[in-house]
Order: sequence, then C-alpha cells, then structure tokens
Amino acid sequence: MAKKLALYSGLFLVSIVLGIHFLLEASCTNAELQRITSPDNTIEAVLSTRECGATTGTAYFVSLVKPHSKPDKSDHVAVMDDVEKIKVLWLDSNTLSITYDQARFFDLKKSLKVGDKEVIIQETKNPN
Repeated sequence: MAKKLALYSGLFLVSIVLGIHFLLEASCTNAELQRITSPDNTIEAVLSTRECGATTGTAYFVSLVKPHSKPDKSDHVAVMDDVEKIKVLWLDSNTLSITYDQARFFDLKKSLKVGDKEVIIQETKNPN
C-alpha cells in the first residue's frame, strides 16, 4: 500500500511540474524581426525575439538557415538580451556582421557551418 501511495504521489508531482512548464512555455511569444539573404542567396540570417512575460527580459537570437527555413536552437550564432540598436548585415557571402550599442551575450559563435559553407561571425559594439 505504501508503495502505491508513493508511486501515485510521484506521478501527481510530475504532472504538476509538467503542467506548470507547459503553461509557462505557452505564455511565450516568438517574433521574427528581420531576415537578410546572403549576397550569393544561399543562406539567410534571421534576427528574432522571444518574450515570456513581464518578469523576464526580451531574448534576441541571430540564426543562420537555408533560405525560407525556420530557425531552431542549433542554428543560433548569437543569443542575447538587454539589446539596444542591433544591426545584422552580410559583409560578403561568408561573413556576417552583428553590431549593437548594448547587448548581454549568453552565446556567441565565431562561425557556423550551414550546408557546406562556413560563415564567419563578426561582433562589434558601437563606440559610445
């Protein structure tokens, strides 16, 4: 009897935790702000945001994808928040520039391979 009670209690607790997780995820919204095609038309840089309510900041993502593809976590080259005046542009077909006045980076890759092409990421803070 005690084993059944422990099992049911554990299942109940897992159900509550999963329910809260899905409720919190459902309250988040994603928005694509900009999609910039590389000069050779083989890759797109995507600037997007994720907002999860008043108690959290806006997360910004820069991703590299094949044209018309939806980015996922493996496509991110930059993840940041506290962003002011961000600009994403291609310097050439193999180099992407990310410039900003302010940003707190959680992840910043130096390069990412998309298909058979290696793209170099250049990050620059604008001088004040």
